[in-house]
Amino acid sequence: RGDIELALEPVRLADVVAEAVALTRPQADAATVSVVVEVDRSLLVHGDRRRVLQVLLNLLSNAIKFNRDGGRVVVEAHDDTIAVTLSVTDDGI
Repeated sequence: RGDIELALEPVRLADVVAEAVALTRPQADAATVSVVVEVDRSLLVHGDRRRVLQVLLNLLSNAIKFNRDGGRVVVEAHDDTIAVTLSVTDDGI
């Protein structure tokens, strides 16, 4: 059936971002792409940690892969009290 089970729990977003950045660091270093993180350490979201990490790894990997040598990737999170927005932006095409 293809149903995906989610393990919903409070997740410290900064910890997941730090793990994703650490896992993609070799790729970023090889491409001389810098990764800047602007995520408040106190920010908690309710979600599936593994799935959040999986999505973030995909976004970071693509931002690095399709960036330019010496480029920059920025990971930011904003909490507007209704929702948290997590963004990954880059200097690439």
